[in-house]
Amino acid sequence: MFHISTIPNFQRLFLTRRGATLALFLGLMIALTLALLLPDQALAGGVVGTGTPASCTEGAFATAFASQGEVTFDCGAAPVIITLTTRYDVPSQITINGGGLVTLHGANSTGMFLVSLGETFTVTNVTLTGGRFHDHGAIENLGTFTANNATFKQMNVQPGTVSHSPVLWNKGTATLQNSVLQSNLNFDDAGGPTQAI
Repeated sequence: MFHISTIPNFQRLFLTRRGATLALFLGLMIALTLALLLPDQALAGGVVGTGTPASCTEGAFATAFASQGEVTFDCGAAPVIITLTTRYDVPSQITINGGGLVTLHGANSTGMFLVSLGETFTVTNVTLTGGRFHDHGAIENLGTFTANNATFKQMNVQPGTVSHSPVLWNKGTATLQNSVLQSNLNFDDAGGPTQAI
């Protein structure tokens, strides 16, 4: 049996460094084990509004949308319309859940959402209307788009030399489940409006 004070300095330094290395190794192993065992944390998401229709502004929507995760709404018990004045680029992965009370309106002047390659966008229990974007529909999808219990109505693309769907211009993967397409207009090559789903 020995006391560390009796060990020469170079041996004491070796033992101290070996102990520090061992402690670091054990710490890394514990952190890795916890990372494997614990479930993945969901993206933060955000809430639009503070309980009243007046609090559910486009600014509040933009802030929640930028946070990714699931966007929900706290606008009161009555249906509410939020007007979007610009097209929103989907940030990696996001779900918009309107709770059956929210309409997002493009004011017949802007596209609504762009889903780029590798991004995932879901809309559920929400109505989208009034989207208008030259030849690429209210939603331009290059990634993965899903609609559940959603309504798309009165979408109108601007006339152009090539026609695409007024609701969804899809170059990725798109799934529509239990959703409604209503009163959407497309424009043919001659510029005349034609009904389209």
